[in-house]
Amino acid sequence: VYFRALVNFTRSIDYSSRLEDPDSEEFREISEAVVDTLESEYYKVPGEQMVNVVFIK
Repeated sequence: VYFRALVNFTRSIDYSSRLEDPDSEEFREISEAVVDTLESEYYKVPGEQMVNVVFIK
């Protein structure tokens, strides 16, 4: 079973076009922070949980 989630950051992240590039350092830094935060919450849910950031826009 797969679930998708939309997460909005209104003021906590300064947006730049580099965030749209999955190969950029900015994308990787934000993605790692999001994955760490969400996986720590999903850890409480039984079963195997995995979080991936697909894109930032």
